[in-house]
Amino acid sequence: MTSKDKYLTLVQSILKIYDAREAKNIVSIIFEDAFEIDNINDELFPDKYDNLFASIQKRLLQNEPFQYILEEADFYGLKFKVNQSVLIPRQETEELVYFIENFISKNENPKILDIGTGSGCIAITLAKELKQATVYGVDVSEDALVLAKENAILNDVDVDFQIVDILDNDSIHKIAKFGLLDVIVSNPPYIPQYEASLMRSNVLDFEPKLALFVDNENPLIFYDRISKLGSTQLKNQGLLAFEINEFLGNDVRDIMLSYGYDKVEIIKDMQQKDRMVKGTWIR
Repeated sequence: MTSKDKYLTLVQSILKIYDAREAKNIVSIIFEDAFEIDNINDELFPDKYDNLFASIQKRLLQNEPFQYILEEADFYGLKFKVNQSVLIPRQETEELVYFIENFISKNENPKILDIGTGSGCIAITLAKELKQATVYGVDVSEDALVLAKENAILNDVDVDFQIVDILDNDSIHKIAKFGLLDVIVSNPPYIPQYEASLMRSNVLDFEPKLALFVDNENPLIFYDRISKLGSTQLKNQGLLAFEINEFLGNDVRDIMLSYGYDKVEIIKDMQQKDRMVKGTWIR
């Protein structure tokens, strides 16, 4: 079979899972990254990739995200290793990084903390874009931090990654050692358990539940705890920026206002969904 035949076969097989545009995009990425074919044409598909093709097709049909199959994901023009211990970096989060980069770009030697760093995509990208910044990344998952450290090496940046449970008072004291910060950013777990039944299986069955879900009774627990932390750890005019559940924007804004943050604002993403809440701390 030709490369074009194989491409069309794979696209057709996953149309039951993805719409046509998404299926074509996924298969194009797979052909380029897994089979080293960036020009789909009538040349023969290399025999050496037949077994790999069959394996990838099988895993796609089991709803496994292609990023986990390839063990890498693109984010902000960079490559990140990913596995099932971390969330797959998403385009909406790129918008959060872009906002922070523009907010802090004129600061000299800024200090930035990423809470719930996962793969390290936010912390590493900010370290890459802001050469003079000191960047910290914390997470409760040891497996996630192993991967984040590998990604820092892969992208040639220095980020201080540490294990911190933001909900544990003893653990959270480690953050005080970083000193006062210019930015605290977080994309914390924000999906209530009751929404699990509404989610696509390629997310629910493969991505880490620790990084996705919060208890139904207190879905805002991370926003509350991090907002409180920011009130002691942010410099004057320091920024606190969250990625949010689109349905909880007003609630997150109210939490930040209750702690005394200034210029609190809900920001929409490219799909015009409430996606970020930001505010500054006044000392």
